[in-house]
Amino acid sequence: MDETHELLTVAEAAQRAGTSPQAIRERIRRGTLPVERGHRGGRLVALVRASALGKVAQGSETRLARALGKGEPVLDLPVQPNVERATVDLLRLELAQVREELAKTQATLALSERMEAAAQRAADKAEAKADARLARSEAQLEQERREKLSLAHELGKAHGERDRALALIEQGRGKGLLARLLGR
Repeated sequence: MDETHELLTVAEAAQRAGTSPQAIRERIRRGTLPVERGHRGGRLVALVRASALGKVAQGSETRLARALGKGEPVLDLPVQPNVERATVDLLRLELAQVREELAKTQATLALSERMEAAAQRAADKAEAKADARLARSEAQLEQERREKLSLAHELGKAHGERDRALALIEQGRGKGLLARLLGR
């Protein structure tokens, strides 16, 4: 009997595919591995075509190719009769992708932290400038307040002197010349 039409038991199929009998049973249950029922050694068994086992390995390669983002079987990969090896390769690829994503995330985080630090420095600088402007404005206001108080004091003195002069004029001292000048 040629190998492509050879019927194998689940245990033989698992050994030939390089996987566990349970994995073969799962594929049979899901319908991804066709079987025929037959008698072997006087008992009823599920028999797997040897040619279908190549499809099991190819299915793993197709999954590996999709993980690579190509959407079609990888042409330069050898056909792997060992499904567990294909699974390990797939897991290694997924691990590499996770590591790459982690590196990108770490780079993004580092960039974000640098940008946050730069923003904080800019905010501190702006705050320092605002504080300096506020201090200058307060000093200028204090100077203006002092000048106004000085002017108010001088104005108060001038009003006092004017009031004394008017009082003297009212008392009649110097009514002559000053009264004529003022028109009284």
